[in-house]
Amino acid sequence: HAASLWPRYFGVWFSQIYLLAYTGRAQQALALVEDTSTRPNGIPEWNFDFTVLQVKALATGRTEDLDKAIESCREIAKRGEGFAENVILFAGATGRLDDAYRVLDAYYFDRGFTIADQRWSTEQGIYGNRRERDTHFLFHPSLAGVRRDPRFPALTKAIRLDDYWRASGTRPDYLA
Repeated sequence: HAASLWPRYFGVWFSQIYLLAYTGRAQQALALVEDTSTRPNGIPEWNFDFTVLQVKALATGRTEDLDKAIESCREIAKRGEGFAENVILFAGATGRLDDAYRVLDAYYFDRGFTIADQRWSTEQGIYGNRRERDTHFLFHPSLAGVRRDPRFPALTKAIRLDDYWRASGTRPDYLA
């Protein structure tokens, strides 16, 4: 419904792309992202190029497409926390767990490289706060491999999710 009301609003447009891409409809996502007439305004071309690489890799599953997309991910993750989250999701979805954890280390702990204090591109003017990084995306279905990895319990402990679960008397769904 949102896409029919605000088809070129960047939040709705990108959400639609990633919803399709990560729910087995990557070919549909690729057709949408390649249709330049429907793209949102004010987004730099390099951002669309990055998105095309990811969606194409998910659509084809070809090693060379995955490698190209991962290579672009290594640079784009540095540009902002929203990009870093997208890179983590993509790397996790494609089984590139070392790449996902490399970005997680930067995202939460400033290890390995620094992520800019903005969400997206400078043109969008949306900024983040490195002391308040999101955690919800860690439980996205495409990150099941990341959660099964032996590094995940150390991550949830270090970012204090374990403290939250203990204090709230809850058990995380992924452990059920």
